[in-house]
Amino acid sequence: YQVTGAVPTGQKPQAIDINPETHLAAVVNEKDNSITVINLQTWQTTTIPTGKHPIDITINRLDNRALVICDEDRALQLIDLNTNTIIKNYSLNKLPKGVAVNNFTNIAAVADDKTDSLTLIQLPNPVPVITSITPDKLLRGGKTAELIIEGSGFIKSSVVSLLHATPYPLHADFIDNHHLEITIPEELLTKTGTYQLIITNPSPEGGISNPANLQIINPIPQLSVLDPIETMAGTQGLPLTAYGTGFFDDTTVYINGTSRPFALISQTKIQFELTAEDLETGAYLEVTASNPLPGGGTS
Repeated sequence: YQVTGAVPTGQKPQAIDINPETHLAAVVNEKDNSITVINLQTWQTTTIPTGKHPIDITINRLDNRALVICDEDRALQLIDLNTNTIIKNYSLNKLPKGVAVNNFTNIAAVADDKTDSLTLIQLPNPVPVITSITPDKLLRGGKTAELIIEGSGFIKSSVVSLLHATPYPLHADFIDNHHLEITIPEELLTKTGTYQLIITNPSPEGGISNPANLQIINPIPQLSVLDPIETMAGTQGLPLTAYGTGFFDDTTVYINGTSRPFALISQTKIQFELTAEDLETGAYLEVTASNPLPGGGTS
């Protein structure tokens, strides 16, 4: 092997952990009751005092907080590596020997040599932060849609809600601390508008994220088939059925650029009347449909 360098720590270093997301390493120094925090990009170090005889450490990737076992104090200390401050002290049993943390559930586990057991501790939950949702626009009239929320501070017990008339809970699949996959049900895609999504983390602590906007927009309607597709000039009116996609009650139908009333049968079928004036002479008639903003457009 090849030694590439050396970084000084405190006296009698006992354990180390690394957070690859923040590029920080933390070493517990048993003899001088401290931890040494090392920036792995600059190799700068910071010393943080701890309780007596720190023997083990783990860093929670969820919030960049370190958990340190202080053997003589029979305590677990929660240290924020963003501010280099001790947040909380937890009393432990007889002989704590090791600590680990599940950053997906935010639960710490401490091994006790005397009782041959694990002590599980629910840590303070962070306030989640949303940075983006993908996609952030969905088409009105669509089927159930899947979205990815990106951010930080997500845990398995995070709850995603859409702010409607009342908060509407959404099904969410936890991916990791930075990603959730959510399902937007078909019933929320019947009208255009802008909704706000929020994420809530439960107590202890926790809280509500910043909102993120999700916009439901109109599609451009598509006309694919007219039935019938032709008739004799001089016909005294003709009912016409149009098949396609993206039809709604606020769609506008045009015959040669003039709007006409229509009956909405479904999102894929509309019916309207050609007048005797439309059919007075032989000619091609231009039939189009248009949806308003947001989104929308003309077929």
